[in-house]
Amino acid sequence: GQTSELASIDFVERVFAPQFVMVTPPAELEKTRSAKGSAYVDFPVNRTEISPTYRRNPEELAKIRSTIDVVANDPDSRITSVTIVGFASPEGTYANNERLAKGRSASLAEYVRGLYSFDADVMHTSWVAENWEGLRNYVATCSLPDTTALLAVIDDTSLAPDAREWRLKSKFPQDYAFLLKNVYPGLRRSDYTVDYVVRSFVTVEEIRQVMATAPQKLSLNEIYVVANFLEPDSDPYREAFELAVRMYPDDPVANLNMAAIALRRDELNAAAGYLAKAGNSPRATYARGVLAAKQGDNATANTLLKSAADAGIAEAADALDQLQKINK
Repeated sequence: GQTSELASIDFVERVFAPQFVMVTPPAELEKTRSAKGSAYVDFPVNRTEISPTYRRNPEELAKIRSTIDVVANDPDSRITSVTIVGFASPEGTYANNERLAKGRSASLAEYVRGLYSFDADVMHTSWVAENWEGLRNYVATCSLPDTTALLAVIDDTSLAPDAREWRLKSKFPQDYAFLLKNVYPGLRRSDYTVDYVVRSFVTVEEIRQVMATAPQKLSLNEIYVVANFLEPDSDPYREAFELAVRMYPDDPVANLNMAAIALRRDELNAAAGYLAKAGNSPRATYARGVLAAKQGDNATANTLLKSAADAGIAEAADALDQLQKINK
């Protein structure tokens, strides 16, 4: 008799193998960078002129010089501005504190300008007459018994600064004495910011040298240029993208690319961490869909992959097709 094949059974094991295209970061037209710090320069009571040898000024002024020197002595960098913000503490009258903060920041700027011969348009100054924010930050985290009541006074901006300070002094004399001795000196500070631009690096060899010695000088795009010349999924390839996310920890593209590498290696916890900072682009939606699929959450995976596919991500349509075949 004749026999007929009633059914064809497919014994091929279906494996979920989503594809990833690494995202190219945009090139920076100008690589602007900043170096910042705080110095606690001492001034005699009610004076605004700087004495470089007074009290701890040698060490504090050295901090500013060190920050500037690192940039000024780097042949790849050019300083565009140096900004000094002077802060005074709240004791005494607001008018006098404003005079001190303004005068001291100007004196510090003159000191710096004299050392480096910066053009006048490079140096910038501003001031905060009374550093209430710094006082609030301390009180909010300290263990003084009247913390809540102290904060209520500090936060009461319906009071003029002098009235606020008088209320602290008169209502909480013990706390005020403690703050005056232990906290107010630290509120008198000078914040400094050195803004600069770093030149672009073009050749792969040059970028690799900078990666090894001063990776902070590189843009994301420059790191990607090198990664393009490495064997995909090799250790050096992964290290290039790890460097990118280390240098730019909050950048969506850096995190998205690193998430793709983690997903390819089934490092799902790491992938989830990177995807938390990967933004909401269609490619990020696709990567989250792949993560959901690998975690066994097919409902979420289908929703995310369909959304990414509808937004034009071809890899998402392919991954969706793979999932459907596996689930059959």
